[in-house]
Amino acid sequence: MDSCPDFLSQEEKDFVGSIRQRFSEELTSREAEGKAYLCFFGSVALARILGAVEGNVDKAHEWFQTLLRTLSEPETEALVQDVLQRVADCKSDKRERDGSILPHYDIVKDFFNVQLCAPKLSPDGDAIMYLAMQDLDRDGILQHLDWQHWVTFSRACTVLHCVILDEISRDSHRMARITLIVDAEGLSMEGMVHRTFSRAHRRDVIESFQQKVAAEIVASVYVVNVPWTMANLFGLCKTFLPAKFLQKFRVLSGDSLKDTSFVTQCGGQEQVSSFFESRKGLASDNSHTHDRHQLFNMNTWPDEDELQSIAHLREKFGQQISERKQCGADWPCFFSDLALARVLRGNERYFSEASNWFQAFLKKMEKYNVDAIMKEMTQRLESSATERASFNMLPHADEIGQYFRCTFSAMKLTPAGDVIWFIPLGDFDRKSLAENVQWEHF
Repeated sequence: MDSCPDFLSQEEKDFVGSIRQRFSEELTSREAEGKAYLCFFGSVALARILGAVEGNVDKAHEWFQTLLRTLSEPETEALVQDVLQRVADCKSDKRERDGSILPHYDIVKDFFNVQLCAPKLSPDGDAIMYLAMQDLDRDGILQHLDWQHWVTFSRACTVLHCVILDEISRDSHRMARITLIVDAEGLSMEGMVHRTFSRAHRRDVIESFQQKVAAEIVASVYVVNVPWTMANLFGLCKTFLPAKFLQKFRVLSGDSLKDTSFVTQCGGQEQVSSFFESRKGLASDNSHTHDRHQLFNMNTWPDEDELQSIAHLREKFGQQISERKQCGADWPCFFSDLALARVLRGNERYFSEASNWFQAFLKKMEKYNVDAIMKEMTQRLESSATERASFNMLPHADEIGQYFRCTFSAMKLTPAGDVIWFIPLGDFDRKSLAENVQWEHF
């Protein structure tokens, strides 16, 4: 194991020592196997963990345990080794800090353009990353890329950043981090949020990997070229954001090149200008996108494109659906074409995400014994004298009805034919429910 550099504080050095003592067996094993990567297990990387949890040693130890578990997964271990080998192979031609060396770059570059580490560092010695939102084609990624390729590339970006920051820190004798520039030029209010992409990226990249392996690597975030309407919206939201987050975050509207503080912090006029000149507008071609507002308000039966995707879903999950059909558990409300059309539309018609959703749904069906619930509810509904389901049909209704009442399904529908569910908050006694009803029953 490497020794602690002088620029680490005594508190950080003590923490590094405590990690190496407590996890000596795991670290010794990794060192013997050539897997004690400096960017994750070196003294600088370990010291970052303490900063990420604001000096809480117990939480830092828990964080490190999560890091060990994550990096011990065969797929993750293989990715880290692949990125480190690519970096080593590119040292001679000075491309080791370029995203073009990463796996699947050749196909990702048509939908995503980013500078992971600019040539010039900040005056403090931090790496500078530039991302233009108009060069993140989220629709294109979901429709035309194998999602796993995007996940692998994105995770590889995180590994490369950890490698870069460890090298810069040792060369500059300080804890280097990233200054991230997010360029909102050309971004509309509607374009700010892409629910399906954000949910999938957060699930498969940020929460399952990035937050578990990269500790305290971002120094500051500049969101530049922001329309004044969006800047004002952020100003209204600042009150509700964590103080630690706000310390790192700055929103700049108008011509960012006239902000001397920002330009200086990000490598100077020439470098910042080159960032803006590098924009390609990859997300400006909307020929492959669809109207999300229209999609969420569709009440038609599945069209031909949806039926084709439904057929693909049935083909992909053919064994599970066939087994359910054989035992009478292919409930129409979950497995009919109409139900599967809901799955598609709920995932903005992106097949990869609809497939991920449906796979998770099948697991939850088994975990929560939904088939037994379906059988009971179907029998109760069929044996009732009413056309609509009522609150009293639900399990534990007598117990829960003392503290919560609602009209589960009104007798009359809306003019469009939708079911009406009425919940009077005055009849929702949450305190008594928590005190007097078993939570499993609720």
